[in-house]
Amino acid sequence: MTITADLLTRLNEAAAARELLLATDFDGTIAPFQNDPSRCRALPGTVEALESLARLPRTHAALVSGRDLATLASLSGAPSPVVLIGSHGGESSDPQVSSPASLDAGALARLDAIAEAFTMLRRRYPHARIERKTAAVAWHTREVPTAEQLEALDAAARLASTSFGMRPLFGKQVVECSVLEVTKGASLRRLARAVGASAVVYFGDDTTDETVFSEFASDPSALTVKVGAGTTSAHARVECVQDAAEAIVTVAALRLEVAMKRDPAAR
Repeated sequence: MTITADLLTRLNEAAAARELLLATDFDGTIAPFQNDPSRCRALPGTVEALESLARLPRTHAALVSGRDLATLASLSGAPSPVVLIGSHGGESSDPQVSSPASLDAGALARLDAIAEAFTMLRRRYPHARIERKTAAVAWHTREVPTAEQLEALDAAARLASTSFGMRPLFGKQVVECSVLEVTKGASLRRLARAVGASAVVYFGDDTTDETVFSEFASDPSALTVKVGAGTTSAHARVECVQDAAEAIVTVAALRLEVAMKRDPAAR
């Protein structure tokens, strides 16, 4: 595991907090990317670690994703003690964060229109994938020939902005068009306040996770961890999905030790 001594120290400090919230992104953070987004699964032990945390006293765990709520629940298999936050914060299993997205006819019509436009665009880029979500449509270029990927992303982004007035949201080899104005950062802040967290730990890898990193950048009670390379506002970094998964499992073990010291009956 490539975790620095400094990061391990900070994870130990977080595990000893009075009220701990540990949250993580899904795709690219605990679940390796796949060409087919429907085949993404969390690395063994990670969801179990989140469940273990969520069942401990004064401890909370959450999965935060751009996936819609139903898809996130299906792919992760996370049990009910783990809070699910989908659609970049637009949906959540916890009503203190947000309610399941309820879109009016106009929003649904916009999604239908952008999905149809992307389908037409796919004639130029036949290896692109279109993912329809509850409140968004995503254009994936992971299988597009490397030489055409940036062009394909730019074409989808321009189509969304010029034809539909939508603000495209870029991720790793994906551009997404959502009818909701939400961020992961704002949603996690709401959850942290709702549970009274005295420490927040968050792992994420993508552009959308920067909203969390920025939200908690100056918060002394928070520890944000960027997974992989790239410019970031996160407090710390690990190299890959495997490192993030092992770090989460480590926090779960450390927190269990803390809980058992406080109450030997804790499980």
